[in-house]
Amino acid sequence: MTRGRDLPAAVTDDRLRGPRTRVVERGRYRVIRTPTRPSYHEGNQLSLDAPPEADEVEAWLETCRRELADVAIARLLIQWEVPVGADLGPAERVRAVMTADAVRAVDAPEGVRLGEVAADDDAGWRDLTALHVADGAPLGEAYAAFARTHMAAYRDLARAGLGVRAWGAWIGDAMVATCLIHEAPDWLRVEEVITDAAWRRRGIAAALCSAAYAAGAARHPRARLLIVADADGDAERIYARLGFVRTGLQGAIERPAT
Repeated sequence: MTRGRDLPAAVTDDRLRGPRTRVVERGRYRVIRTPTRPSYHEGNQLSLDAPPEADEVEAWLETCRRELADVAIARLLIQWEVPVGADLGPAERVRAVMTADAVRAVDAPEGVRLGEVAADDDAGWRDLTALHVADGAPLGEAYAAFARTHMAAYRDLARAGLGVRAWGAWIGDAMVATCLIHEAPDWLRVEEVITDAAWRRRGIAAALCSAAYAAGAARHPRARLLIVADADGDAERIYARLGFVRTGLQGAIERPAT
């Protein structure tokens, strides 16, 4: 069976975390460490090569606590990936790994302008960060601080030429949606898709993702397309209409660290 670390979501997760994250090999699992960003749960976790058995979960969580004892994390996270049809194990959070060879072209709704946000565009990155902060407003200032740091880390990847490009959708001068894409010769992966609450369910996000993938495919014609979304939610249904098919699942278990 293919190891979880060699499946597409895990491979591209590693790329999206960037050079500040360190990976420690432990045989059956890897320790993902980003000590400078303890609130970055996905960057501080155990990545398992296979689903845990139900009676192993507490031991894995304790291993996560021990391996990351020097990082001031608030949450313990263990995560794994399997292809469709394989046993997912005792996952408490499930994401669909969806792939495609091409996506359906979607025109932007009337009055909506789509375009790339350059790495040196201070105003554009400020606006896309503001969308993420607003989207997580119910979670309070802790999430807002995380969103600012998270988008700054992505911008660092964009500035360094490490495959990240940002996209936006505007109505007039107001950015109403954004996404990021990581481009590589093998995979194009869209991440961090956000639409302003007042402009949802109008096809803006679908058009934005379609445009980002089309531009990436022009630069990397041999790459396959990838996106990861909450399983069986609205996002998975939107991406299915674009032409994506569920080809794998990411399972995870999360607990408070204290």
